[in-house]
This record gives sequence, structure tokens and C-alpha cells, in this order.
Amino acid sequence: MTIGSEHEIPPTRIRAPLLPLGILAIGFVAALYVLVGYPYRARAADQIGSGSGVAVSTAAQAQTPSAPMASPVRSNRAAAAPAPVSAAAPAVAAPSPESLAKLDQAQAQLDAAFHELNQSRETMRQASEVQRRTLLACALFLAVFAIVAVAVVIQVSFQLRSWNKRSLDSLRQVEGIASQLKPLREAQEEVKQTLPRLLQEVGERALSFQEEGARFSPRSLTVLDDIDHLAYLGDARLVFGHFSDPAEVTVYLNGLLLSAVAHLVRSDPWMAFARIDQFLELLGRYPDAVDQHRIAQAYSYRAQAAYQVLDAQDAEPSWLRKSERSQIEALSKQGFEDIGKASRLDPEWHHTMFVEAQLCSRFYVPEEPSETMPRAEISVRGLRRAVSLYKEMIDHRRYSGPARHDLARCLKRIAEQTAEKSDFSDFGYALSAFPTDEELADEALAARQPNSQDRFLWQWMLADPELFRSVEKLNLAEYRSFWVRLLDNKVHLRNWRADLAELQQKNPAMRDWSVQLLHTDTTISLANPISRRPERFEAPSSKT
Repeated sequence: MTIGSEHEIPPTRIRAPLLPLGILAIGFVAALYVLVGYPYRARAADQIGSGSGVAVSTAAQAQTPSAPMASPVRSNRAAAAPAPVSAAAPAVAAPSPESLAKLDQAQAQLDAAFHELNQSRETMRQASEVQRRTLLACALFLAVFAIVAVAVVIQVSFQLRSWNKRSLDSLRQVEGIASQLKPLREAQEEVKQTLPRLLQEVGERALSFQEEGARFSPRSLTVLDDIDHLAYLGDARLVFGHFSDPAEVTVYLNGLLLSAVAHLVRSDPWMAFARIDQFLELLGRYPDAVDQHRIAQAYSYRAQAAYQVLDAQDAEPSWLRKSERSQIEALSKQGFEDIGKASRLDPEWHHTMFVEAQLCSRFYVPEEPSETMPRAEISVRGLRRAVSLYKEMIDHRRYSGPARHDLARCLKRIAEQTAEKSDFSDFGYALSAFPTDEELADEALAARQPNSQDRFLWQWMLADPELFRSVEKLNLAEYRSFWVRLLDNKVHLRNWRADLAELQQKNPAMRDWSVQLLHTDTTISLANPISRRPERFEAPSSKT
């Protein structure tokens, strides 16, 4: 019985076990047959035997001549004595030898028949004795059998009464529980109707928020919290424990995916992992519930969750990172595997490329790992792969704002790690090619996203510690002057100096960064100073 069932519970009746009663009935019939049927057959056989004896006697008499037959001895004596002569009586002729021989033969056959008849009567007498004993044993067996049957029937009847009583008690308890669960069934129906409505309210925008460049509104986050509660937390285990319709599976999977996105927005990757893992586990049982696009989204968002976990672990002390190295490597490999699966399922889902670029820029795993390859070389190779991905996304106008921002980070890291002139030139040329704030505003309006984060790209970069907290192999004065000149040329709609002062007021730690764009003095010594190269930020690199 399911909780959501609307049918009344039918009264149950426990029936007697038919097999034991059937066996008892068969034994009883067999005993009656032995007791009644067998004596009848025995009497019939006796009558048949008596009839055969009479027939033998009759046959013997039929073979005897009609005249009174004397014994052979008596006949011989009569022949030997002299016959008296009587004048009145006629003379009797003496029997011929042939007649005497036939009489002897008939007498022998008659004696044999009487002998066989006596043997048959003795056999019948013995059979009657055996029959009498068999009937006595059968009667005793039937009496014992009847006693056992009566005992079994009485026990079964008492057991049936006990079972019926317990079944009725259980039925009353179940009916009581069913009446108590009626509000729960109503709540289940309400939840099943609420989750699709919330999914329609959020729509597809939540799954592509980074591509659109718009931030989540508090209202959207509240709706996603409700979806998370309905699709994963307490109510989900009661409502979606069993699926009666494939459409319910689709709704539930979409709810899990949106709840995972809500946790990714809050940088809570482990919660997102739990939702996506349940999504993929349920997908294994219902492979046709969602299309390949949804599955690709799930894999790409799980890769993003892996990136957020790795990013949080990278900020921990070195001794903790060393102890968690195996977990970091496993998450990195899993992230790239998820990216590969998402790319194969839906090549048009560009979020996969964005997450791949993020992983390559920080936690790159080479296709052919080598223990002899230096970590610095692996890092630079991953950064260059990320740069190519970010440029491709910018060309296709996908994730333009985050792609430009991360592109600047990657190019700065490459320049600091290699200290090559061409890498310095690539960094300066790429940032110089970024659109102005006026052009960014026009892009946002053309995309019908006036509140997009992309239009405030320069303000977001001003607060980026990756760009201004420290420099290692770059000339600090040159780096500062490049940024001042760049911001003066790119920011026209707002005063970037006032925006930077506001950011420093809200985050006092920014005043301790090495690069201070609002200060004119650059008396900061570097561990490895690099001489000024005026052409460094003036032209693109010729290096491919």
C-alpha cells in the first residue's frame, strides 16, 4: 500500500489451508474403500469359487451313466457269483470292457475335481481369515485416523480464528493509520504540483546564468531554495520515493539540477556534488527521462563543483594541501572526465568549455602525464590551453565577461612565470583589445541584459587580487603605468578612480596590495627586478 493511494483497504479473510484438509479427506476415502469395498469384492470372489465347485460336481454327474453305478469291486464280485435263473426276469447282459474303462476314467476325473475343490475351499478359508484381520486393522486405522483428523480440524479452526482476529486487528490499525496519513497524501499532491510550477518560474535562465552575465536576484535564490527543499530534502523522500509517471522523473531530475546550481552560486560545491550525484544515479534507472542536453549540463556543473573544491583547497596552507594531494588529483581527473562526457553529449553547451578553461588555468592535468615534467612547465601549458579556450569563447560571444576577466589573469600568470618578452606583449595587447565600458554597455543592451555583469568588466578587474595584489617578475612601475593608461582609455562612462576608492573603502585589505593605482610613488623594491622595455605593451607578440 502506497501512501498516496486513494483506494480503500478491502477487508481480508484468512482461508483454511486446503492442502492438509485435502490430504485428510483422501486418507479417509481410502480407509472407507478398504473397509467397505474390499469385503464386497471378497464375497463376490467367494461366490464365484462356490459356483465353480457346483459346476465341477454337475459336470462329473453328467459324465456318469444314468444306471446306478457300482464300484468296480462290487461289479467283479457280482460277475464271479453264479446268477440265479429266474424264469420271470429277463437276463441282464454283462458290461463290456470299454464301458468299464470309461467308468474308471470318469471316476478318476471326479476324484481330481473333488481334490481341487477341497484345495480351493481351504484357500478361501485362509483368505477369509486374512480378510478378517485386514478389516480389523483397517477399522483400527480408521478410528485412529478419525481421531487425528478431528484433532487437526479443531487445531486448524482455532488457528484460523486467531489469524482472523489478528488480521482484523491489523486491518483496523492500518485503517487508522490511513486516516492519519490523509493530510500527508494531500501534502504530497500539493508538492507534486508545486515543484513543476517553481521550475517554470525559474526557467532555463538559472542553468545559463554565467553565460548571460547576470547575477542571481534574491528572489531567484529564494525560489531555488524552495526547489532544493522539494527536490532533495525532507519532502522529496516522501513525495518522490516512487514514480508512477515518467513525467514525474523528469520534473524531479530538473529540480535536482537547479538545486545544484543554487549551491554553486553560493560556492557550496559539496552540496552541489550531492545533488548531481543523485541526479546521475537516478538517471541510471531512468535513462530516457531527460535529453542529452540536460545530462551534459549535469556533467559540466559537476566539473564546476570540482573546480570550486579545488580552488578552496588551494587557499589552504601548504601542509594541508600536501596531505590532500591524492584527493586533489582525483578531483582534477574527475573534472576533466566530466568535461569530456559533457562535450560528447552536447558540443553546443558552452559552459563545458568555460569550466575546462578554469580547470586548465589552475589544475591542469596533461594528457600524457610525466613524472619528469616540471610543475612550472605543466602550469604554463595549462594556462596556454586556457587562453586559447577563453579567446574562442570571446570570439563566439559566449561567457564574454568572465572569459575576458579570466583571460587577463591567465596572461599575467604566464608572463610572470616565463618572464618572456612575447608573453608580456601578449598580456598588454589582449587587454588593449578589450572593449570600452561604452561598448560593453552596448553589448549588454543588444543582448537584452541591461543589468549584466559584463558591462562592468573594468570595475570587476579593479577588485581582482590576482591582478594587483602582488607582482613577481614584472616591473612594478611599468605595470602600474600600463594599467593607469589602459583604464583612462577604456573607462569613459564612470570615474574609475572613484570606483577604486569605493572598493578600497569597503575592503581595506586592498590598500596593502603591491600595485596601488591611486598612488604616484612606486618606491617598491622587487626581489627580481626587470629592466623597463618601452615596447613591451605597445604591440602584439609575433609568437603564435
